[in-house]
Amino acid sequence: MVRSDITVITNVRLDHQEEMGETLEEIADSMATTTPRGGVLISAEDRPHLRERLVDRAKERDSLFIYADPAIVRDEDMRGFDYLQFKENVAIGLAVAKIAGIPREVAVRGMWKSVPDIGVVRLRTYDIRGKQVMWVPMFAANDRESVSMTLKQLSSQWPEGATVVGVLNNREDRGRRAELFGEMASTDLKPYIDHFLLFGAYEDSVYDQIIGGGVAPEIVHKLGDRVTPTLDQLLDHIAGLIPGNWGVLIGMVNIHTAQAELLLDYFAEAAGDEAVDELAMSRDPAHQPGGVERLRHALSRRPLDPA
Repeated sequence: MVRSDITVITNVRLDHQEEMGETLEEIADSMATTTPRGGVLISAEDRPHLRERLVDRAKERDSLFIYADPAIVRDEDMRGFDYLQFKENVAIGLAVAKIAGIPREVAVRGMWKSVPDIGVVRLRTYDIRGKQVMWVPMFAANDRESVSMTLKQLSSQWPEGATVVGVLNNREDRGRRAELFGEMASTDLKPYIDHFLLFGAYEDSVYDQIIGGGVAPEIVHKLGDRVTPTLDQLLDHIAGLIPGNWGVLIGMVNIHTAQAELLLDYFAEAAGDEAVDELAMSRDPAHQPGGVERLRHALSRRPLDPA
């Protein structure tokens, strides 16, 4: 980030305002301080006024600005991902590959093979007390725009007639984020969510905020630090909210609370051999760039296999 030749700013979102700034414009300027001098700045930010701000910062540092337009990404480019991916991210990868002289098809195959960040959304269905529940771990999407965009894209994949339960998972050191999602419950989230579960901290204040926004009290459930439910109590409560056979459980806001970790451990054990361990996958040579294997051979002074 400090001495790069190519800098990527995926987009500008209202998040981490304590460090980045209170407005989108301030956040754009904060992120733009990573722009190289005499290099390249790439972004998929689609709002013209914010993109122009990044363009201006690039000009100030004699860098070329490249807009990664998702329109260049084909539907077939997306079919090799086994987790939720967005065309904006793939467009950025293609823009970087073009600068590096990597052919498009090679770049796409490399993106399919690469190991995603821990916390990506993989849709799996589990049995919870006889109910078939699709687990949607959206903890990594924790700003308003990302969550709204992800819910819109995923809602078409939910089982017809499924009851949708949203977990607002609040960490004690992320008070502003808890407040944001409390506000979103009655606006952005309400069209998608049938019941809200409150995990972690701020149960009372977030509950009051959600109810104050017009959400019916009977669909907001406190299951956080003041209640400290066991795993069995969590599973019983989730199953009890689903009158039919199918449900959707969505994790939002943050990853780490005691209640969320109980569920994550439960789903990991239930997945068994199908569980995806991104850390283990990242060590698999099949998922590493060819240069890593060549370097490993060079360091061990073993001849390369001609195959």
